[in-house]
Amino acid sequence: LAGPPPEVVAVWPLVAAPADTAQRDWFPGLAAGLRRRGYRVVPDGVAVEILRDAGLPPTTTDANAIGRALQADALLQLRVRAFSATGERALQEARWDLEWRLVSTRGAGIVWSFEHHGNWRQADRAPLDPFASLDEQDEPPAIVPIGGNRLPGFRDADELLAWLHRLALDHLPARGRT
Repeated sequence: LAGPPPEVVAVWPLVAAPADTAQRDWFPGLAAGLRRRGYRVVPDGVAVEILRDAGLPPTTTDANAIGRALQADALLQLRVRAFSATGERALQEARWDLEWRLVSTRGAGIVWSFEHHGNWRQADRAPLDPFASLDEQDEPPAIVPIGGNRLPGFRDADELLAWLHRLALDHLPARGRT
């Protein structure tokens, strides 16, 4: 962290995202992850309501006014440079380029940031007939290391985003430690 650690962090309800992905819920598990790191949190939905009641449009850039309205020391902003996910019922593959920023509402600027880009693809799963002998199968079963392949599996894009938030927040110093 650059500067004093914040006590209360508000999840900024707007995401800088490509137009084709603007309808997605970008924040699954983010508030819970901040709480796990020891911060008091104003979740994105609550922040929208408070800003509306205070007469501040969510597009405002005055961090001091936002901090006063939300009674928060910092805003956690998510910048989505690229995100794509395919798969209706089960996530098949995804690509992302994301940045998390902790911006001070007390004039200290960006006090922490984390960038991550990558991709994920569901492992190809060959149907395995448990009753067929190994001689009857077309190919021998794949070798799996002891303990599995250690790659996470995701049911949908929300589960992937929650995992990415957890990964990013693991790099955020816990409250009380710098």
